[in-house]
Amino acid sequence: MKKVKDKLKMMDKKKVLSMLIDAIDDNNNFILQLGRWNSNETAMRSGILSNERYAIAKAQISNAVNFYIDELPDQVLQQLESLIEDTPPGVSPPPSPQQEDKTVLFFAANPSQQAELKLKDEFAVISQKLQDTDAYELKSFFTGSTSEFIDAINQYKPSIIHFSGHGEKGKAKTKQDELAERLNVKFEDGAGLIFHDRDKRGYQVLGTDAAKALFRRLKRSNPQINIVLLNACYSRPQAIAISENDIYTIGTKISIGDEVAIEFSDGFYKKYAETGDVVDAVNYGITKATAIDFASEENIFLLYKGEEVDLY
Repeated sequence: MKKVKDKLKMMDKKKVLSMLIDAIDDNNNFILQLGRWNSNETAMRSGILSNERYAIAKAQISNAVNFYIDELPDQVLQQLESLIEDTPPGVSPPPSPQQEDKTVLFFAANPSQQAELKLKDEFAVISQKLQDTDAYELKSFFTGSTSEFIDAINQYKPSIIHFSGHGEKGKAKTKQDELAERLNVKFEDGAGLIFHDRDKRGYQVLGTDAAKALFRRLKRSNPQINIVLLNACYSRPQAIAISENDIYTIGTKISIGDEVAIEFSDGFYKKYAETGDVVDAVNYGITKATAIDFASEENIFLLYKGEEVDLY
């Protein structure tokens, strides 16, 4: 059965995993590896993953599959032999990153004229970091409502959405809570993201459940959405909800200052423009932010599918 094993090892690993799932009842490990394989391919095609990280992940999965092949009983190998007789050997080449332009939508919402968020300064930093690359196009929308937020996404088709504004929380007060007090917002943990209302005279709050439902629908109609960055205080509940829609989501656990937010944006977009690797970009952004506030490495996080992504 050694020849059969050698043929399987030469085949495309996705095809091998599919064959193993069909052939073996106890197939949980194969389903898990196939999911990892598909996620790795999708991330590479979307430009989220660097070539190096893609190659490392692919090698890890391939090694795991080869180990499974070596452990297969002869009965299963005989069953698979007939399926691979006409299958030419070879491994599919890695997919190339998509070459079309990627759009970053900077969407700012600041319903209080008294709040001193440096939204335009943050936008200027992002613009500076992306202007030297042809891969990204930056669009902006200031003083926006939830309706305008949806319209902007459908119009510009961004792969990265950068929401800069306020989040609402309760109990512990900080200077960032002043906006919610001025707007007479009831304090509730994880209440939501604050937008302008339609006539720009008041505010709207996008709660956690609403955020999950909204981005589920947005992702269906705009599958190019890969990253959402929430530069808004206390945005963790909304970040978790958004990330459950297969979107890399960046948020903060507690209030962060304007200068920290700007430094993070500086590092994140500089590194992302260079490598296209969201994990590396978040790590570099945190490093820059830590120079302003050492607690940044504990406050800023990255989520995917509702789970926190390991950062160094």
